[in-house]
Amino acid sequence: MPAIGANSFDVVVAGGGPAGAVAALDLSRRGFRVALIEQSAYENPRVGETLPPQIRQPLMELGVWERFLSSERLESYGIRSAWETQAARHHDFLNNPYGCGWHVDRARFDAMLAGAAADAGAELLLSAHVKSSTVRDGQCQLDVVHDNKNVTFSGRMLVDATGRKALLASRLGAQAEVADRLIGAVAFCKLSAPAQWALIEAVEQGWWYSAPIPEGRMVFAYMTDSDLWNVDIWHELM
Repeated sequence: MPAIGANSFDVVVAGGGPAGAVAALDLSRRGFRVALIEQSAYENPRVGETLPPQIRQPLMELGVWERFLSSERLESYGIRSAWETQAARHHDFLNNPYGCGWHVDRARFDAMLAGAAADAGAELLLSAHVKSSTVRDGQCQLDVVHDNKNVTFSGRMLVDATGRKALLASRLGAQAEVADRLIGAVAFCKLSAPAQWALIEAVEQGWWYSAPIPEGRMVFAYMTDSDLWNVDIWHELM
């Protein structure tokens, strides 16, 4: 087995969302040398803010439960859904053995997981842009721009956690199997009244999701098919 150089790793993980960060965290704790490459510095809003009560179990297994509790978050008492009728039905977490759910700032949540991976020994690169990816002699190589410098990272294994676009896997020839064309339009607004519930509401051409998030804000997401989307009516829908 060849020796590992300064920019050579057992595993290179591209994408610092929950999937990539948790992969880097777990692999680092198992003794692998891991690089975690994230294109942002978690400075922009991210969507996916509501966590169910059962999130406590994996966060405890990952050893980040206390870290999570020290972060800013809101308790979620349950979910209201108006799917078949206009009247909302309530599904509360009162009897859930894991307690309440949570509303989080997703960018901060992702940054928390990436920080835990770094503390476990992963090499964390923020604001790093992957220019190209190749496979040579059984090694995955990524050409990365970081701190205005071109750096090449190599790994015996590559984890593509770049999301639905699978940017690196597609460059290496992988093809996605598309099931539908679901899209979401998202807006962040000031919270007008106290709320601790997520709300799901069906409408004629899709469905709405809304939830409170930390710092007195709410998120509104309108989910529909891309062929039904019309940006000109977004303000009217809101």
